[in-house]
Amino acid sequence: MKILNLSKLAKNSNKNFLNDLIHNNESFHFLPVQEGITPQGKKLKLGFSVYSLKMFYMTGEWDILEKTKQSEWIKFINSFQSTNKLFPENSYIDNEYLNYFKKNRVRIMVKDSAKRLLNVVNDKNYELNSRYIQNSVRAETKQCIATLSQVGQIASQPYLDFPKKDLAIFLDNFDWTQPWGAGAQFSGLSVFISTQINDKKESDHLLDMMSDFIIKKVNSNDGAYYVGNQPSKSQAINGAMKVLTGLDWLGINIHYPKKLIDLCLNTVPSSEGCDLVDIVYVLYRCSLETDYKKSEIVAYLENLESLISSHFYEDQGGFSYFTNRSQQNYYGVKISNGHDAPDIHGTILLTWALAMIHELISPADNPWKIIKP
Repeated sequence: MKILNLSKLAKNSNKNFLNDLIHNNESFHFLPVQEGITPQGKKLKLGFSVYSLKMFYMTGEWDILEKTKQSEWIKFINSFQSTNKLFPENSYIDNEYLNYFKKNRVRIMVKDSAKRLLNVVNDKNYELNSRYIQNSVRAETKQCIATLSQVGQIASQPYLDFPKKDLAIFLDNFDWTQPWGAGAQFSGLSVFISTQINDKKESDHLLDMMSDFIIKKVNSNDGAYYVGNQPSKSQAINGAMKVLTGLDWLGINIHYPKKLIDLCLNTVPSSEGCDLVDIVYVLYRCSLETDYKKSEIVAYLENLESLISSHFYEDQGGFSYFTNRSQQNYYGVKISNGHDAPDIHGTILLTWALAMIHELISPADNPWKIIKP
């Protein structure tokens, strides 16, 4: 099968791609791209180091890495835990990320002023920069904690700044009519509850609250998680993907896996890295809970081969996030000029997609480990 051949080909070449991204022989500092990188892209360290650690886990390179190197890498990531009083205690913060917004504060203030005016005059809800940065730091903190947990490690200090008593109120503040962003918040809370609370009684109570909350958002017609009319199929599937990652961390079964399978099988994904991996993830997770339409799922995934391979650079060993164009942004920071080249974001997403597809089609010879996002 072509897609399994692509999976094995990528496995053999991804190591070279990661090695080429190491910046100036600095251990654990990986660049987002080789071609077209911006000055800001060279300075950011935390996010791309975490991405690379995920790649090491998926390829099995982590297991054979020297124990001292493993310890140093974990120490490097934990060194980004911050006591910056503008953010929750023990957040993971790359100071170069904050410096970017400080240097561009005048331009950002102008944009925020325009957003405030539109919010008042046109009754919109555009996200202001301060909240965007707060949400981005929370997302990166979740990414760090989840990745550390994946390799059996923990944060140096517990991250406990997330709602407990008012959990449902917090989650309801997000727009569940467009559930990708809201689902991401649900996923983040799921990771924090699962990894940062040692008291079993408290964690069980919060798990019950999360379960009670999310069941009110599931749509029994298509199995996706939103309120109101069905959003676009891509938005519904992307939102469902985020919720399903949270359910996985919490150990909660998917509510309507068969309905979600039907939704995915009747959707043609876009060529963007996130859209591709999201639909693969939903089909993969649902297939772990039911054998419904298994042969149709396999055929659907096999047909994604040409779309996924259009992102692959065999000579360099990585994938681009967009077809013929690398990822340009990381949480609002321009990291590349979008050349026709592979990037770390596209590589981790599409490698993960191949890992899940390989596991569904031919688990006996799957060369990958599958990450838990």
